[in-house]
Amino acid sequence: MSEIDYRLTLQKHLQSLMEQADLTIIGIAEGAKLSTLTIRKILSAKTRASQITLNKITTFFNLRIEKLYSEKPIKLKRIEDIPRLRDFHNTYKANNTYFLSRAKDNIVAHFLKNVFIYDDFLKEGRRARDIAQYIEESPKYGKTFNPKVIAKELDRMFKSGLLDKDDKTRKSAVFYYRIKNTSSS
Repeated sequence: MSEIDYRLTLQKHLQSLMEQADLTIIGIAEGAKLSTLTIRKILSAKTRASQITLNKITTFFNLRIEKLYSEKPIKLKRIEDIPRLRDFHNTYKANNTYFLSRAKDNIVAHFLKNVFIYDDFLKEGRRARDIAQYIEESPKYGKTFNPKVIAKELDRMFKSGLLDKDDKTRKSAVFYYRIKNTSSS
């Protein structure tokens, strides 16, 4: 295996492991006790990882080191069956920066609460799907967010009193969110 092939194979395996374990670069760096710079270099195929680095990665994921050299995809066991990974998830479950799924939620939450809430588009009731489309197509935002993630955050914002929510179908399936009417009646 050439140096380039080795780097690309390691890059592919690390990306896959991160996705399977729901870890961000920061999360895997913390869990494997490596620097984020080292993880970024591996993910960009710009370094030949040292034996110490490979040992830290394989120890964290409970893998044999040969797996990282193999062309075959690595399939992790369930997180609950990998002691260090399970303990990491349990210890840091509240840290959104460590987990891919929660990092994405955190980005959407920040955007909706700190930027989008001031947009006149929310003065009328809007569905999460319509909001996602508006955010993506609007020249001032141009961001692509999953409508389901937006819907979750809109519901949190409703529960915290920032938004009003209407169920026009009366089937609890489609909700319309709008900025809370703060004027007194």
